Amino acid sequence: MKGTFSSYDPATGEGTITPTRSGVSFAAATGFFLADKAYKFKLPLTDKNLEKIELGASVEFDEPKGAKGKATNLRFTS
Repeated sequence: MKGTFSSYDPATGEGTITPTRSGVSFAAATGFFLADKAYKFKLPLTDKNLEKIELGASVEFDEPKGAKGKATNLRFTS
């Protein structure tokens, strides 16, 4: 899946990703932020990719298998 980083806490390595539809997030296209699904993620604080995380930056990820699962296999895109 493709998405954008919608929140991130550098102290814990946790945040959320909002999926994009047709290249634009549903929330950005409609202005209705509550309807868009957000997927949680967590990176180890020792991960070299932590510096690449910026709000609004694009990312590809594997969708969680369960309702309470976290997004995995983050692939940073430019």
